[in-house]
This record gives sequence, structure tokens and C-alpha cells, in this order.
Amino acid sequence: MDLLFKRYASPFLLLDEMICSCRFLNFLYEFMEIHNEEKEEQTLWEFYIHRVFDKPYKTFLEEIEGNREAREKLKNFDSGATVSDSRNMLENFAPVKGGG
Repeated sequence: MDLLFKRYASPFLLLDEMICSCRFLNFLYEFMEIHNEEKEEQTLWEFYIHRVFDKPYKTFLEEIEGNREAREKLKNFDSGATVSDSRNMLENFAPVKGGG
């Protein structure tokens, strides 16, 4: 229901209409498909802005679409390792003192 409330001001009216028109199941499938596509697009964008520095976004998308192995790598991406690596870099960072 939370996903519906994010999109629609009053999802109960919409759901009632879908039930009355015998399209409730179709609506759910379509709604979840749209939600999953949006989530995938968001994940691709987040991955691109944080990990890909050598090519434009359009090229990145074309490579992802054509390369199933890269897609699997993206699915198995370990964000915990990235956070850990970042933390390690910051632990060794010593700012220069003095303003002069």
C-alpha cells in the first residue's frame, strides 16, 4: 500500500475501481512492473554516478543492455565493500594544519 500512497492521493478509489472492473490483478502486475523498471533505472544511475568515470551515461546504458555479464555484476554489487573502502581511505587522511 505504501507504494500506492506515494503515487496516488487516494489509492482506495483506484483500487475499488480496479476490483469492480475485474482488472485488479492486471493492475497489480503492471504497477509492479513499472515500479521495478523505475527502481532499476535509479540503480543504474546511482551506479553510474559513483562508479563509472570514463564514459557518458548513454554509452554506459548501451553497454549494460548488450552485456548480461555486466548486468549480473551490477546486481551483485556490494555497497558494503564500497563503504568500507571509503572508511579506510578516510581513516588514513590527515588534514594539513595551519591556514597560512
